[in-house]
Amino acid sequence: MSLNLNNYIKEISSLDQVIVQRDDNQSFENMIDMVDKLCEGANEPSAILFSGNSDFSFLFNALGSVARVKCAMEIDSFKEITSSITTAIQSFTRCNDSIIDRLNYIKSANHFKNSSPRVKKRHSPCQDIIKYKVDLENISFLKYYKDNGLIFSALVNSYNSHKGSTHCELLPLKVLSKDSFAIITNDETLCIDNLQDSSQYRVPIAITFGGNPIYTILSMSHIPGNIGIYSLSGFLLNKRVDVTNALTQNIAIASDYDLVLEGYIQKNDELYTDPESGKKYPKIHISCVTYRKEGVIMVNSDKSEKIQRKYINMVGERFLLFALNTLHNIKIIDLHLFEDGENRYIIFKLPDSMCNNIQRVAKRVIYSEYVPEYQSLIFVNEDITIRNKRDITELLENIDKSKISVIENENSKVITIYNATK
Repeated sequence: MSLNLNNYIKEISSLDQVIVQRDDNQSFENMIDMVDKLCEGANEPSAILFSGNSDFSFLFNALGSVARVKCAMEIDSFKEITSSITTAIQSFTRCNDSIIDRLNYIKSANHFKNSSPRVKKRHSPCQDIIKYKVDLENISFLKYYKDNGLIFSALVNSYNSHKGSTHCELLPLKVLSKDSFAIITNDETLCIDNLQDSSQYRVPIAITFGGNPIYTILSMSHIPGNIGIYSLSGFLLNKRVDVTNALTQNIAIASDYDLVLEGYIQKNDELYTDPESGKKYPKIHISCVTYRKEGVIMVNSDKSEKIQRKYINMVGERFLLFALNTLHNIKIIDLHLFEDGENRYIIFKLPDSMCNNIQRVAKRVIYSEYVPEYQSLIFVNEDITIRNKRDITELLENIDKSKISVIENENSKVITIYNATK
């Protein structure tokens, strides 16, 4: 069964992981207040589904528990992620004359081939309803964000004509008008990279909501930009992702999305200037809206988004550990993505043999292309617990100040290094 969002809701309902609210008169603002109360002080609050409100139902905190993330990934343990990728890579790199190695090579090659996206030529659910006359204020939750000047996160697909591939990333957006958004980040983004890479004046964009929850998980899991989310989804789930061509832009997106906003970014476009900070941000212009009948939108309040990120980070840790150990040969025992308020840390557990040159290890980690934009790196010995918040806080409070240093990355961003090894 294809795990689109409606099927995912059925799955987590069977796990008693979702609360269903039916109220035709519930405002989006009231929904957010209700979700915040549910999340207050909770470790793994239930997902909450508001249905019967408009063209869409709204699913909050969809991935805010270990059980729900595992359900979306179709795994029993997070270690399955790294083991399946490692086995496949090893079969390619260690193929020799033995029959077993050759069989493993063929098996992995077929697995990769069978996981590539498949273009769906027949009708796609994400295009049940088509609106060429764009007015974002007719979409209730977008109107709420626009009226309140709020920023929200959504999946942004962009097409790289030079590489002939589609990239997908989760970006903070702000509704500017009935047919435009601003991308509210000064960090490097794939869609802007694709614009600069392209010989074309415009780069096709699709802002997408709903669909298989694995797209959201992988877009938040620090996957290198040259790996397609749809191909990786197919590989991990052992089933091909059906994609469909957008109607007004030269871009293919997964056919199981619930809402698609087709559009573009263009070179030399006037940037949006934030009235408070004065910072300038690129715009996305929307050319068409398509959506599924009885679709579901995955959204979050500020509180539920922090909870959800905590559990999605468990997937990101597996990919990052694999990349650093296997692709960069940095022998790390374990790592943990830790967030405390606005502070974001990566904690690395190292074998004792590597603890005598932390600066060298830190530089290798920072200059690898796989490390996410975290402010601080903490290095500890292999006997230290790295997933207990109280232990981490105590460790940071008691660290010798002489063992704290800084390193600039390639973008001139300063990374703080905490050497907590003995």
